[in-house]
Amino acid sequence: AEDGIRDLVRSRGLGDVYKRQSAHVGQTEFEAGVGGGQKMKAAGGKKALCVNHEVGNVALDRRCAGFKKGFGGSVDILGTSNDPTEIQKAVAAKLGGGYDTILTLGAGLSGEAALKALESAGKVGSVRLGTFDMSPNMLKAAAAGKVEFLIDQQQYLQGYLPIAIFGQYM
Repeated sequence: AEDGIRDLVRSRGLGDVYKRQSAHVGQTEFEAGVGGGQKMKAAGGKKALCVNHEVGNVALDRRCAGFKKGFGGSVDILGTSNDPTEIQKAVAAKLGGGYDTILTLGAGLSGEAALKALESAGKVGSVRLGTFDMSPNMLKAAAAGKVEFLIDQQQYLQGYLPIAIFGQYM
């Protein structure tokens, strides 16, 4: 799709527009994290864990930093890999540390793994879980009351709106 857009831009003589960023379509990660932290604090959270499955990824790091600010209490960052089994084991190992709140940064990966850890430990409900993004399993878990919230960026609009904005330059 990007090649098609690039070809269209060149054919219309809009090369300078293509090189210049005029808008960002998506959430601001830090602010979204702040909102998640405030929600968990309002739900009664005192000690939180932010599960970051890709430490060094600026967007994910900003989500945790925002969460820490919005939560206002004790927040530890749990760095993991992208392996769901490792994430589940890492979260399970932390459950004895007095955490009453967990935020994950990707529903289908770290969210589902954290939920499995909570289910295995019998801590669903006593430890609050929130996540960024959505997956079918996490949507079902939220509907069942196992997950406090899912923060969604509206992927359809993230794909559609840039094209609509770009069309304004045509």
